[in-house]
Amino acid sequence: MFFQILFVTIDVLTEQVIDGLDRAVSTMKKGELALLTIAPEYAFGSSESQQELAVVPPNSTVYYEIELVSFDKEKESWDMNTDEKIEAAGKKKEEGNVLFKAGKYAKASKRYEKVSFAKKCLVFTE
Repeated sequence: MFFQILFVTIDVLTEQVIDGLDRAVSTMKKGELALLTIAPEYAFGSSESQQELAVVPPNSTVYYEIELVSFDKEKESWDMNTDEKIEAAGKKKEEGNVLFKAGKYAKASKRYEKVSFAKKCLVFTE
């Protein structure tokens, strides 16, 4: 099955995207074009998935043609003041909660680790 995404804005931190697409985008550079072949275990797995353009049958390999047009890089914790760190930690916690509830435990754990790191930065800077 081949999907051609003409123009989509995806927030890979909060939106539910398949793992293969999430992993691929995280390695891309601005302006890069990629043809992706994503195995079922990194796509929709053994479940049928209803998408906007089609129904993806169970155990399907999916294909995407994507271009990374732009991205927003998060501000580093050492570039934030105390209020910004507190706000960022709260957002990471909420993102972790959403991912945890969706059963994406590894991604949730990474968000919670960022909350823990932000709290440590607050302790050291105050």
